Amino acid sequence: MTSPQPNSPATTTEADIEVIGRVLQVDIPAGTFELWPDGETKITVVFTPELEQPVVGAMTYRTFARLQVQGRGEFVDGRLKRIVKIHQTKTVLDKREKRPGHRPIWEEIAEIVQEVPAEEWAKLPTDLAKNHDHYLYGTPKK
Repeated sequence: MTSPQPNSPATTTEADIEVIGRVLQVDIPAGTFELWPDGETKITVVFTPELEQPVVGAMTYRTFARLQVQGRGEFVDGRLKRIVKIHQTKTVLDKREKRPGHRPIWEEIAEIVQEVPAEEWAKLPTDLAKNHDHYLYGTPKK
């Protein structure tokens, strides 16, 4: 087996790809983000403005979500280096990993609700849902 020569040009090819990874950095003005499929490999991804929301969302929730990207990839010497065109994205929730001490929000709300005495719940207006703007901001009742 021969080793590549130090000054030999890299072989670049393109192919359709599907990759799932964490989004760890987004550059909105440049329209790029970094996708990390395994924690060691960084893939630069080019995205269009209409994909900004799912990309930023995937970065925001990176502790328990990954982004699945289908598109066109650029390979250098057989390794995926860039995704130059996205055909489709999907957020994939990672149910196996949880942050230490993290509980779903509905569990935290249920615990708070149970701590409120019944007499305090009875003080709430019966039209609170319908007129919440009135009670919060003083707007006229509906």
